[in-house]
Amino acid sequence: MFYLPHQVVKKEKAGEGTKWWILFDASSLESNVPSLNDVLEVEPYFLSEILAILLRFRLHHSAIVGDITQAFLQLVLDERDRYLTRFFWYRTTPDGDVRYRTTGEVITYRFTRLPFGRTYSPFLLSTTFREHAEGHKTTFPAADP
Repeated sequence: MFYLPHQVVKKEKAGEGTKWWILFDASSLESNVPSLNDVLEVEPYFLSEILAILLRFRLHHSAIVGDITQAFLQLVLDERDRYLTRFFWYRTTPDGDVRYRTTGEVITYRFTRLPFGRTYSPFLLSTTFREHAEGHKTTFPAADP
């Protein structure tokens, strides 16, 4: 199995330049080769079903609501586990004012934050939520998970 990231380009408004980011698709397939998600072990999924969440939401006088769109990026990987999230990328060098070009040199990078889109990511995120709720339930008893 060979796993390569893809570049994504988003043209910005005039004068603001171009935004680049790397897309890591752990579900991408090649012929006769499983995807990265296919070979990762699937952990139990602790996030409740949406209907159950909505029903419980109506049972209490107050609720906490939050935007978790960047939640995966808030979880820092332990230094010992970062070698498991390695990926290869070409070295880039400046080529003019705002342009870069890639060289033939391949560099190994590692994630420092929890990558999303992997089969194990929801498990780690929900486990982190539960750990924080358990650790603070004496301080905030009304926020019982």
